[in-house]
Amino acid sequence: DYAKSSYALAFEPWQVVVVTGVYIDDLNAQVRGEVMKALSIGAAIFILALAAAFYVIRGISKPLGDIHRALGEVANENVSLKIPHPGLTNEVGMMAKATASPARRPASLWRAARPRGRLSACSAFVATG
Repeated sequence: DYAKSSYALAFEPWQVVVVTGVYIDDLNAQVRGEVMKALSIGAAIFILALAAAFYVIRGISKPLGDIHRALGEVANENVSLKIPHPGLTNEVGMMAKATASPARRPASLWRAARPRGRLSACSAFVATG
């Protein structure tokens, strides 16, 4: 015995009764299929969005990490290294270009200003870049 839902409507001018019905388990299967289809599409869109976000975030964080390492080397007076990513046209490229200017200065100037403990001399040196 299967559960069934039905609907009947009498049409008096013609003296006809129209009756229709549907099995509940068929209806449940159809609804379940539509829900699974919607969830599958949603999951696929979520995975694509997650991959796109990872790609964008990685495209920003990797160059920033490279510049951070280069700045660490400049702070350790290794001014002979090449600052990465100066050719980028975004903020990371602007930061790389700004960082490259002090890194090109001769190491002797860095060493000359540093031992005296004159923070103002170092600041003036960096500011005149």
